This record gives sequence, structure tokens and C-alpha cells, in this order.
Amino acid sequence: MRVLELALILSLGLVLIRNLIPRFRQRFPAYWIELALATFAGLQLILEGYRWQLLPAYFLVGLQIFLGWRTFRGQQSPHLPAWSRPFLSILILGIYLISVLLPALLPIPRLSTPTGVYGIGTRTWHWVDEHRMDPYAPEEMQPREIVVQAWYPIDPSESCETSPWMTASEIVAPAVAGWLDLPSFFLDHLVHVETLSCKDAPIATHTSSFPVLLFSHGFGGFRAQNTNQMQHLASYGFVVIAIEHTYASVVTVFPDGRIALHNPDTLPDGLSPAEDLAATRLLGDQWAGDLSFVLDRLTASVPGDIDQRWIEALDLERIGAFGHSTGGGAVIEFCQRDRRCAATLTLDPFVKPVSELSLKKGLGHFALHMFSETWSSAENLDRFREIAESSASPPLVVSVLGSGHYDFSDLPLLTALAHALGLKGPINGARMAEIANDYLLGYFKQMLTGGNPDLLAAGLEKYPEIEILFLDIRP
Repeated sequence: MRVLELALILSLGLVLIRNLIPRFRQRFPAYWIELALATFAGLQLILEGYRWQLLPAYFLVGLQIFLGWRTFRGQQSPHLPAWSRPFLSILILGIYLISVLLPALLPIPRLSTPTGVYGIGTRTWHWVDEHRMDPYAPEEMQPREIVVQAWYPIDPSESCETSPWMTASEIVAPAVAGWLDLPSFFLDHLVHVETLSCKDAPIATHTSSFPVLLFSHGFGGFRAQNTNQMQHLASYGFVVIAIEHTYASVVTVFPDGRIALHNPDTLPDGLSPAEDLAATRLLGDQWAGDLSFVLDRLTASVPGDIDQRWIEALDLERIGAFGHSTGGGAVIEFCQRDRRCAATLTLDPFVKPVSELSLKKGLGHFALHMFSETWSSAENLDRFREIAESSASPPLVVSVLGSGHYDFSDLPLLTALAHALGLKGPINGARMAEIANDYLLGYFKQMLTGGNPDLLAAGLEKYPEIEILFLDIRP
């Protein structure tokens, strides 16, 4: 809980004890107790902001202030039958218990602190690819539009306005809740989540240039879903650019306020196996095209779109890509057919989007693939085995014991109930974040900056949760 939330809950508990136990009420009759409670509630609402998890606490605060005011005015409390008093006390204590549990089980998520030497900046662009028509747009012959967000190194002494974790959270949070089959209001508190990233801060110039990493989210995901990893990589000198795949993301909010909802026709239900495969590969082709388009746009450096200092800080000769789930399949497709990609890392990849040609050709470089313990199906692993065996260099394939599909994202941070809600496996969330951060950083340093190549041995020694699969992949 946040500081003022905790102060509110504790002060409310003290007031309830004082009012429910007669000898305490007689010993501490002063009305400043209710005044202090009202002050904490007001400060919490003003400085930290309302959230629905505190509604039971707000109700009890209002009740205590109302009763205190009546007593102060000399008004008699209504006469209640003796039998009802214990019942009311139990009811109030039950509401108080709920007021403690709700904010504890659904806290304001906190992202881990990056350990690199750089501060972190973030900025967002809206780009239109006039050369590709969007098959999922509501209007025919509409150019492909995407929103991309970058996390990048900045001078650690830079003062700034920090960026929220979720842009337009009042729109995105209900959409994410609906995607997870939760009530629309369930994640409204995400509006309060802050990152350590400075909004629109100038990129660092301490080195000549920084390697570039592209990120592709999963089907129904969003561009900021792996911000923990983005900030960690940026703090070590990588520029990370996440693409929000319009109409297949949970929702896309454009800078002018337009909203592109998730289009179920991207992967419709009721298709035959052949039709489903064709639809999934069309999606993979579209997402791989988004990744190539971003590189093209960075290379073209459209005047006025990206300032020259920013472009000069990018090393477009050192490019890698990583993706989660369907985004992992898209990254494989992109890195197979776009030779600018020199490093590929997938997080629980869904391989069906990969084209037949890319499956047969494989990747031309050493890749890292990280699987959760139980998510992948036999069909998905059979497809993955084909691309792994056809690649020029045998990949490193690992499974993280105790992990679930969403453990490779920030979603397990949403609630202590994440495991019960199916958002994570039994592995500790902080431990999983450490494993993912270390492997991402180690792999991309090895491939793009000449880092220590002994990733396999280091990971085995440090993380007993890592199981090396190589090509012996079983469902």
C-alpha cells in the first residue's frame, strides 16, 4: 500500500477500536480523532487519488465522521436493541477487514528498479505506412497505422516528468480487464502506476551510438506490457522500441484521441484448421511487416519526425528483436526474412504465425528461446522444433520451472491474486523478473556488444529454475 493509504487504514482501525470498545470510547472522547481521520482521508484522495479498492474504507470513514458529528452536536444515537449491537460490530469489523485486504491484494504495482548506469527516457510516435494497406482496418484501402514507444538511455542526472506505465489508462485498463475476463473496473487503479522513465527526455550522448532492440507483444497485448524489461535494457545502453500492433492489440489509442479496438476478425473463431493457419500466418506477416517498417522509418529519418540527435545515437548496424507469445512468432518471421536483425529472443513463442518458408530456412544466427513450464501445446512445440533444427546455429532453448505464460510480462505485478487468476505460475514474481532481465541482457550483450558468451553456464549456476531443453522439447 502507498503511504497515505496505509495511514488511512491504520487510523481508521484505531478509531474503530476506540468507538467499538466502551472503555476506550470513554477514555478517549476527544473529537480530534475523527478530525485526524478525515484529514488522512482527504490527503489520500487529493495526493494519491481515488481507487475503488478503498471504497469500504471511505464508507467507514464517512460513517465515523457522521457519528462523531452527531455526538459533537449533542444528538443522541438511535436506540438499538441489545441483540443488534454485536451484529453491527461484527459487520463493521468485517467491512474494515475488506478495506484492509482489497488494497493489499490489488496494490498499485511497482516496477523493479533498473540496475544499469543510465537513466531511462521514453517517447512515443504515431507512424503511417503508406505502402501497406491494413487488412484489419474498418475501412478498405486504409494505410497501416501504428503507435510505437521507445525506452532509451539518458543522463542519470536528468530531471524530468516520469511517464505513466500505461498511456491512456482510463481506456486501456478496462480493455485489459475485459481481455482477462475481469470486471471492467477491476484494473482502474493502474492509472496511478508510475515508471522510472523520463517522458521525452533527451537521449544520452556518452557513447557514439546504442544498439536497437524491437519488441513485439502478444495477441491482445499492448506495447508497455514488458516495461520492466524495457527499463532494465535501456539502463544498460540499449534503445528498445515496442510496436503496438493495431487491431490485434487489446486496444490502441492514437495521439489525436482516435481509438482502434481489438478486431476479433484478426483471428476469428469457427475456422477450419487450414483457414486458421492461413489467418494466423497473415497476422504474422503483418506484424513482421510492422517491425521492418519501424526500422525503415528510423533509417529514413523523416524530417521533423525524429530529431537528428536521436537518430545519430542509434546504431542501426546492431539490431535485435524479442517478442512474447504471438509476438515471439512474429519476431522469428521478421528476423528470418529481414537480414538487418542480428539477434532473436522469444518469450513463450507461439510459432503458428511463422510462414512455411521461414520454418524451413530457420534463423541465420544463434537465438535464445525461453518457454514457460506448461503453456505450449504439442503442436506449437513441433512447429518450433522444425525452425530450431533448420537454423544455421543451434539455439539455446530453456524452460523456467514454475512459470506461466504471462510471467514473461508485467501482468503478474497487477495483484497478489495473479496465480489464482491465471496470470502467472507459482514462481515468485520478483524472482521471475530477475531471471528474465538477466537472460535478456546477457543474450543481447553477447550478440550485439561483445559481452560474455558464457550465458549458459552462468544461468545454470545462478538459477536452478532454468531447465535447458536444447532440441529435446516436450509438451
